[in-house]
Amino acid sequence: LPDNGSYKTYVSLERPYPVWNVIAAERYSVKPKQWCFLFTGCISYRGYFDKQQALALAAELKQQGYDVYVAGVTAYSTIGWFDDPLLSTMLYDDEARLAGILFHELAHQKLYIENDSSFNEAFATAVELEGVRRWLERYGNQQEIQNYRRHKQRQKQFQHLLAQTHEALKQAYAGEKEPQRLEELKRESFAELQRQYAELKK
Repeated sequence: LPDNGSYKTYVSLERPYPVWNVIAAERYSVKPKQWCFLFTGCISYRGYFDKQQALALAAELKQQGYDVYVAGVTAYSTIGWFDDPLLSTMLYDDEARLAGILFHELAHQKLYIENDSSFNEAFATAVELEGVRRWLERYGNQQEIQNYRRHKQRQKQFQHLLAQTHEALKQAYAGEKEPQRLEELKRESFAELQRQYAELKK
């Protein structure tokens, strides 16, 4: 991973997130809207340092008929264009999670493919997992290793639930054209997701 000026300075922010991402899709689609930029290419979200600007765009997109979600993000990468600082929003009680964030964001600096958000996140996540494994083997103890593995396992289980819902909605949207029935299928899919998640949390 790059050994540069990134994460060697610290900035304390008086807010929970440095960035808010706006994610949108057409009402009966699971394909996210794309935004294209000069240096990053096309990506499936639009980020704002100002929450109110993010909410304003979200409101505008909702008026146009999109389903919209505004997500607070604890860390971001300028993919090597600037020396990214360590932010107060990146700090957790669990050091392994902080290490994972650093490995993840530095991975974006190492390799970034324009117009492919899915690959970029998958690559950075793979580097994060392997990096934390090696870091814990060298600096951690058995309890920290177990805690991190438990955290990642729970995260994986939740992502699996999301993937199942994504596929169910994708098939429903492809096979049904009547708006009222589409709305029913959508509501049923999310209700099932919530039911399964409640079971998983137990």
